[in-house]
Amino acid sequence: MRASGNEEHKENDKEYSLYTEQIAPNPRKKIKKTMMKALKIVASAALFGTVAAIFFVFFSSVAGKLKNNDEEPESPTITFTLDEDTTEDEETQTQTQPIEDIVQSAIEKRELTKDDYKSMYAALMDVADSGMNSLVTVVSVVNEVDWFDNSYEKNGNTSGVIIAGDDTRILVLTNYDAISGADNIRVLLASGNTVDATLLKGDTATNLAVVAVDKSVLNVADLDKIEVANLGNSYMVELGEPLIAIGNIFGYNNTMNYGIATGVKKVVQETDGSYTIINTNITCYNGGTGILLNMDGQVVGIATSKYDGEVSDGVRLITAYSISDLKILMQQLSNNRDVSCLGIYGQSVTQSMKTSYGFPAGVYVTSSKQDSPAFVSGIQSGDIITGINGQSIETMEEYQQLLYSYSPGDVIMVNAMRQGRDGYIGIEFQCTVGVE
Repeated sequence: MRASGNEEHKENDKEYSLYTEQIAPNPRKKIKKTMMKALKIVASAALFGTVAAIFFVFFSSVAGKLKNNDEEPESPTITFTLDEDTTEDEETQTQTQPIEDIVQSAIEKRELTKDDYKSMYAALMDVADSGMNSLVTVVSVVNEVDWFDNSYEKNGNTSGVIIAGDDTRILVLTNYDAISGADNIRVLLASGNTVDATLLKGDTATNLAVVAVDKSVLNVADLDKIEVANLGNSYMVELGEPLIAIGNIFGYNNTMNYGIATGVKKVVQETDGSYTIINTNITCYNGGTGILLNMDGQVVGIATSKYDGEVSDGVRLITAYSISDLKILMQQLSNNRDVSCLGIYGQSVTQSMKTSYGFPAGVYVTSSKQDSPAFVSGIQSGDIITGINGQSIETMEEYQQLLYSYSPGDVIMVNAMRQGRDGYIGIEFQCTVGVE
């Protein structure tokens, strides 16, 4: 019995030994301690987030200012007022009395005196002078090396006309082939000062390009002499109307000649566009360049040697692109945009074509340029383009304007009509827009 008591005593001592007993912590203190740690973490995170946000805002503001200082401000979009061609089809126009008969009749009615001639020529000079400040000479500079390894500059020049301007630049329309290979481009202003210029974009079909002059390099005398040309409505030019040509007419700058419009109905087809050609009896030096003014001093034509008619050795008759037909292209070049291309040659379907042949409204395709996007997609002669991406078109001008709203590389659906056994049927062509 005693032995059992001793064993029980030993077991009790073991159970309550100070060396083996675990003291339980106060649960409230543990929870409080945990909460304090959590609050510290939350406070630290909030503080870090606040500092990071302030730093981010500050850095973004500074970076934005630095970026704005490094980058040139975006230039405003250049637009021209498009003219509406209200002339009738050539077939429906009434015949008018030949201009020679009209002039002869006027001379017979009144004999002109010397004062009459003086007044007449003075009036012509006034019109020519009114356009001179918008006329410039564009100089192309090509760096060459001679046989002795000496560097020199080879210069060429052509006419240009100031067609637009904004707060930072003036824009000049000129001949593309004269500057396309130049190492440097300079512009001789009406003030006599020569300044550097930058080529924006050019069009090989019409051989026209736009160059920009930074206004920051111009002085007060330059700015006083600069005038943006008054662009007229060339659709209003009539057969026999007096016209004045100014520019590099006879192989040197600031020359002029005058005459009449001998033709205003000829239309030529270029890639993805058609342009009215103004024919004149105004003579010029072979390769002469410049602009045509009407008697109100408005620019109605841009001279082109592409369709000049030769009279004799070294002398030609001036022909010019109708300025109204060029305005859509001028907008594209002035805004430094590539000239988008499908590669068709065509014309607007006229009322007489609808009546005589039953053509639907649209652009009649006369041919597709080989290996062009139109050619590759299957557009062929006789097709009539009626829209692009579901947006309808009825004229070449609408077609050109809509085409230029897309960029090279864009994939578009060209809507067209093709004649079949039972008449015209709708057809679509998927084309990837190219560049001229």
